[in-house]
Amino acid sequence: MIKKRLILLCIFTSLVTFGQNKEEEKVKHMYWEGKNSQAENTEIPEKWKNESAVILYQEFFYDYHKFATNVRYTSGIRKRIKLLDKISVDDFSEFSFIKKFRVKRGYWGRKGKKFVGIKIIKPNGKVREIEIGKEATQTDNKNEYKIVIPGLEVGDIIDYYVHTVEPFKQRYGYTFESIKRPLNDIYPTKKFVLRFNTENDFFINFNTYNGAPKLKQIDTEKNNDRRYILEAEDLDKSDYPVWFEPLNELPFFKFQVTLARSGKFQERIFNFLSDQEKDVKTSVSKAEVLELFSDKYNRFKSPSILLKRALKDKKLSGKKLIEYAFYFMRHHHQNKYVEPSILRESKIYYSGFDIGINEVFIENSEMFNAKFGNFLMYHKIPFDIIVAMKKENGSIEDMLFSNELTTCIRVNLEEPLYISYFGIHSNLETILPQIEETKAYSLSYSFEDRKLKDIQEITMPGSSSQENSSTKDMILTLDDDFSTFSVTRESNYQGHSKVAILDNLLYFFDYIPEDYKMNKKNSVIANIKKKKEKIRVQKEYDALIEKFKKRQSEDFTSYAKDDLDMELEDYTYEILNTGRFENDKSFRYKDEFTVKDHFIKRAGKNYIIEIGKFIGGQINFKGKDRERNTNIYFDYSRSFINKITLIIPKGYEISGLSNLHKTVKNETGEFTSTAQVKDGKLIVETKKRYYKNYVSKAHWNQLLEFLDEAIQFTSEKILLKSI
Repeated sequence: MIKKRLILLCIFTSLVTFGQNKEEEKVKHMYWEGKNSQAENTEIPEKWKNESAVILYQEFFYDYHKFATNVRYTSGIRKRIKLLDKISVDDFSEFSFIKKFRVKRGYWGRKGKKFVGIKIIKPNGKVREIEIGKEATQTDNKNEYKIVIPGLEVGDIIDYYVHTVEPFKQRYGYTFESIKRPLNDIYPTKKFVLRFNTENDFFINFNTYNGAPKLKQIDTEKNNDRRYILEAEDLDKSDYPVWFEPLNELPFFKFQVTLARSGKFQERIFNFLSDQEKDVKTSVSKAEVLELFSDKYNRFKSPSILLKRALKDKKLSGKKLIEYAFYFMRHHHQNKYVEPSILRESKIYYSGFDIGINEVFIENSEMFNAKFGNFLMYHKIPFDIIVAMKKENGSIEDMLFSNELTTCIRVNLEEPLYISYFGIHSNLETILPQIEETKAYSLSYSFEDRKLKDIQEITMPGSSSQENSSTKDMILTLDDDFSTFSVTRESNYQGHSKVAILDNLLYFFDYIPEDYKMNKKNSVIANIKKKKEKIRVQKEYDALIEKFKKRQSEDFTSYAKDDLDMELEDYTYEILNTGRFENDKSFRYKDEFTVKDHFIKRAGKNYIIEIGKFIGGQINFKGKDRERNTNIYFDYSRSFINKITLIIPKGYEISGLSNLHKTVKNETGEFTSTAQVKDGKLIVETKKRYYKNYVSKAHWNQLLEFLDEAIQFTSEKILLKSI
């Protein structure tokens, strides 16, 4: 059973207060006493009596204040939950939290504070408050504490809060992290409340969507004190199933607060701000998008000096020029930093790596767009900056702040070329799957005016299931005593499937040498002039690589086990092609392993082989999970293709092929399989394809049809019959 855990994670370090002090008493009073006590809120509606638990009251609290250069950001959550069955009692019987964190915002940092309060209300009204300081125990992680709550019973109410105060210094302007939250929880909610407070110099972007109630401002009779509240009642639960995007389906709110002390700092903020700080900004127009991004890109960063030099004697044009520039920039602004960083961090060698003027590491799409945009300007190649919203953030019409946007470049050749991913393994023509087939804005660059000038709404292209494929070609050989399968397999990944697995399985020693070779550059070690020093560094670097290869072997083994859903032994692998320089080339690797004492049983002189198991694990919806009342959102359309070749032992033949022929196709996808005996081999081929990246809930049963067929196939067997 997974416990409900108050995991309060921050990257940096603060103090959870364990003792009773005035500040803690003030926080406790804020959540549990006075008009906010909820002491009378103990009953649930009749319609929810069969639920596992009901949230009687849920509150989120945010407060933004400043004094001179001191800024204080306060946030809190409170939940009052009635437990209605043994499952919920077990779920809430243990809490855990991180004791320390440190606030670091901008250039200033300071220790913050967390306050945790937990109390239990028994059905007879008796209240027991948990003494955090006495009952919290340290886990193996010295910074983590847990609290076990004994005596919790069905009918109890657990009421807890977590309150965080984060002070820091900021002289100029600062944009706080955006907050996005659906109103519906995994349990039904009787009452939901959001409160947040600001004052002068804080700008607010806020709106609600999908039927959520509107924000209300509370009259404080003070011009510099602004308080807001959002209230909702009678919220049904949401199961948050697999393949679900809550912000596309559920009522939710989102907001962001920006500190800007004067007009000149407002201009420096890369965000959509209201004209007056007292006005809540609820929407963003296309004109505002054009204005913001025109200001940002009106001075495209200077082009790469190294790229200019590299292109000086080359006669390239059109797509060939774009390809050369992209992969050149990928090396010089991403990958050439890898080896010196590893040598420095492992304390093997510090090269004093000097990147030179304008040759900087590109860490985000905006930096890349600016650099690449300047290259396109220099060569008079028409292009647009595309502004899009990832599906998880909702529709482009609902944009409200800049950090929820994704930008990419469309190069307007005879056939438009999209560049939306720039990383160590990125291919040229790869659109981020999260923005495929979404509405977006195209901002055209005008060579005459030297700025982004026009804005139009467009629909981003999508990719097909054939383009995003995972293909496995497996050869099975039985040993002499029919107890072990020796397996040789070649795997090929293309499209988005390739991008995902490259990040998971490739290590620096797989791609850095090919990057150096492609760009005709020497490695850091090759450039070391002193012979003895070069020998020492190479020896230690080789030893480091061997350590990482052991880790990579574990990664490959683990991935293969999860993929096939079976235990493997004697696992080895070999990377055949990384596929990092051409979009249409696959990432290919070969692996070999054995499967012992599984999937084969003796039946007299014959053997039963569970051949279906070798297509690997399949997603299986059971019980309540087979019911669906929300639409289905995939990362991207995709294909899984398997070819299984069983070498038939001499003196045997195959029986039962008819069970291996299956065909289920509908508008959501397909599962098909065929089998034949040819040249002493059983050849089984399967295809599972998700045709779309979005399926309406009305077609959920069609999706289940081919998924169920894939599950059924894993149970299919053949008979290895003695002749």
